[in-house]
Amino acid sequence: APTTPAPATPDEAGARFWEAARGEDLSALADTLQLQDGPARAALAQVMPALTRWRKQQDERTTLGSWRYRLSWRPAPETFDGRLHHTWLLLGTAGSDQRWAEDALTARGARVMRLELTSEDADRDRLSSRLKEALADGASEVTGVLSLLASAESPHPGLPGLPEGLALNVAAVQALGDAGIDAPLWLVTSGAVSVSGVERLASPVQAQSWGLGRVAALEHPLRWGGLIDLPADPDAQTAARLTDVLALGGDEDQWAIRATGSYVARLTPYRRRSDETVREWSPSDTVLITGATGSLGPHVARWAAARGAGRIVLASRRGAASPGAMALLEELTALGVSASAESCDFGNRDEVASLIGRLAGTGHTVRTVFHAAAHLALGSLEETTLPEFARIVRAKVNGAANLAEFLDSEALQDFVLFSSVAGVWGSGEHAAYAAANAFLDAFAQQRRADGLPATSVAWGIWREQTTIERTDATRIVQRGLPFIAPELAFRELEQVLGDNETFLVVADVDWASFLPVFTSMRPSPLISEVPEVQAIAGQTAAVPEVNPEPDLRRRLASLTADERGDAILELVRAHAAAVLGHSSADHIGPERAFRDLGFDSVMSVGLRNRLNEVTGLALPPTMVFDHANPAELAEHLRYQLLDERAVTAESVISDIDRLEGDVVGLGADDTALLRLAERLGAMLMRVDQLRAPATETDSGLDVENASTEEILHFLDEEFGRRDA
Repeated sequence: APTTPAPATPDEAGARFWEAARGEDLSALADTLQLQDGPARAALAQVMPALTRWRKQQDERTTLGSWRYRLSWRPAPETFDGRLHHTWLLLGTAGSDQRWAEDALTARGARVMRLELTSEDADRDRLSSRLKEALADGASEVTGVLSLLASAESPHPGLPGLPEGLALNVAAVQALGDAGIDAPLWLVTSGAVSVSGVERLASPVQAQSWGLGRVAALEHPLRWGGLIDLPADPDAQTAARLTDVLALGGDEDQWAIRATGSYVARLTPYRRRSDETVREWSPSDTVLITGATGSLGPHVARWAAARGAGRIVLASRRGAASPGAMALLEELTALGVSASAESCDFGNRDEVASLIGRLAGTGHTVRTVFHAAAHLALGSLEETTLPEFARIVRAKVNGAANLAEFLDSEALQDFVLFSSVAGVWGSGEHAAYAAANAFLDAFAQQRRADGLPATSVAWGIWREQTTIERTDATRIVQRGLPFIAPELAFRELEQVLGDNETFLVVADVDWASFLPVFTSMRPSPLISEVPEVQAIAGQTAAVPEVNPEPDLRRRLASLTADERGDAILELVRAHAAAVLGHSSADHIGPERAFRDLGFDSVMSVGLRNRLNEVTGLALPPTMVFDHANPAELAEHLRYQLLDERAVTAESVISDIDRLEGDVVGLGADDTALLRLAERLGAMLMRVDQLRAPATETDSGLDVENASTEEILHFLDEEFGRRDA
């Protein structure tokens, strides 16, 4: 017999109702309300446009609300009190005070090697040579690098647009790698961040090193330590907290140390203070737009015109000669706006002074500025030269500083800086761009603290920005950053200005796609408080570990040892080929590096997911980077699946490296260390016997009478070590 369908729940009925209203489907809406007669349906047709409009407004408000984030600071527990080991390299500028840091490192057990740099050392090759010379054969003994270079805020004499400290930090990131120093690098700043609403941000210049560091963390995760901001005059307590952070290790890599304690950075959802706007925002008198003929400038101009701007000045390097400038002027004039195009290199102080002077001479006062000028050239830190770095930074940083210097602050109503999420959480191949945008965010906070108008919005990617050279739109979306439609962006900007905010992140992020890629090489506590991230982490933790597919296990068990190795290798090659879009595995050489095959972070996550599904393992997103080629990855899978592994010198050394970390964890337990020393001594004797079984060997170490430290040092010399 036919059954009567169960009645819809209130939630289901409500969802159907609003879905019909959203789609302007009168028939579906009437059926949902069970309206049969003509008059009732006619009445519904009259109110339906209002229902649809209201629903869309609510959807839009929800969408925009989910795009807003802000940087917050959380107190960190001060229970570290750890020890530092081996040699720490201390980088500072000549003539600066580094003694306090050296004393603090030494007090925690480190041997300190200090290297003083000058502006001439902002050269990758020169600095690499100096590092190699200073360390000689001791590079493997360096367990940490602490850079105090950011405090050199004066402009570099040979790199217009770059402060000396930033230039030296860029060179240091590059040169440390060239010199073979894989120890984690920590960049120290002073006054580059503000941990509370009452603390004045003292140094937007040093904030640029935060933008640099956030990208270095993504591009060089294995030799990255973190960022630490200190008070202007470090005292003994500050120094102790600094070394606490260095000794702690772990995943936290964005710190601020203050007299009140240590703090860590967190990205948090922004909630408006109230439903009431502070003001109804609209431009008045003259609106100046920098980068006016770039990807975003024309949209800003049209929006300002629609919001009632009386006069708009379109400023760019080429002025009226810029492509599209004349057409835009005609469009604005047709809208009833007085518009002009001016040429100005905003990175040039004299040109900015001249432009502001000319505008003042016309009797119009600039009351609103939209600083959207940018020079974007993608390139990894490894490939970017310092002159290229300087060119990218100059347009945003010098432009903002020059405008602030020459504009009439008393007359200025809004000083709006178009920033980017690259400066907030980093973005691969955007180191210089991230540094410049970190300056804008910090500059806005400093101006507000000084009672001056400023708003910085760190945008996600606008749809119009996908036309920039080398931008791969599909790849960006795959990485979890859907494009922002200009009409929605301007509604959000109008709200931000109406609320009189200082600094906000506005980005559409698909966290389910973004998170595994962004954290593929290292965790990111910065985003750990985003609700979507927490939900994803909870789902991941709730998934039980599964066994490998029975068919795969049975098939491998029926094969010989050599056949098992070949089968797993073919499995890896086949799935790698599928991820890369190849029809067969012929192009996937066993010894060919994944990077050379074309793998990026998105693809590595895709291969990880495929192999997890077919093997039942819980492989990490860093799998492709941990194992350089298909052959190495297949060997790892063989060990994980079957507990089989070829015993080689490399595999044994890898085990020793792993055990070394366990040894450090023993701390000062003398009994345990004595037992360990005895066991290692016996192992060393066995190694000597294997090296020369027919002759008496001499290890160079009196095992019977050696101290624990001597035995551990001998192991380092014999088998090598892997520094953290």
